[in-house]
Amino acid sequence: MVLFIAVYFQKVGIPMGTNCAPFLANIFLHVYEYEYLNKLVNEGNLGTAKLLSNTFRYQDDCIALNDGDAFRQHYRRMYPAEMTLENTNLTKAVCTFLDLRISIFQGKFRYCSYDKRKCFDFDICNYPHLDGNIPWGSSYGVFLSQLVRFCNINLKTDTFLHDIKLMVKKFVKQGFIAEKLLDTFLKFSMRYLFTWSKFGTDITTLISRIFMS
Repeated sequence: MVLFIAVYFQKVGIPMGTNCAPFLANIFLHVYEYEYLNKLVNEGNLGTAKLLSNTFRYQDDCIALNDGDAFRQHYRRMYPAEMTLENTNLTKAVCTFLDLRISIFQGKFRYCSYDKRKCFDFDICNYPHLDGNIPWGSSYGVFLSQLVRFCNINLKTDTFLHDIKLMVKKFVKQGFIAEKLLDTFLKFSMRYLFTWSKFGTDITTLISRIFMS
């Protein structure tokens, strides 16, 4: 009997399924950015280098703010050929970046949460289920951490409220007790006063709209 072994070598991309993959991607691309900015500075092109400093990236997701279109003109010379970028702006004044929807209105930046999974035509299981083996304390801790996250990525109270209502509904559906979620929300309101105070309103007044509706 003859045995054959097939070996496949990944030529494009980063190692998948490893904890270090995101860090490798960031370090890898940072080197190209650093070298290109160094090149611009050495050539005396400080204006372009300054404009490109308004670019922010996490792995292969990039956003350029008030850069005078410099990033679009230079990114092909900055990154390796394997780095294929596509413009995903919704309009000239609206874009999505990571879990944010960023827009410009009357000369000011606005932002709220964005989750592309909501566009899928099937349910996504992205929170713990109390039928699993995860300790209850840790599971409710996930709810608390998401309250902090939604607070940070929403500028306005109405979008924060919308996100929290949907999250509470999903947590209850997955076995969580509404009263304990309420207790966790109150803990959040006491511990993170300086985080949610940006809304300019007492978020405890939203309890009836979150848990009683």
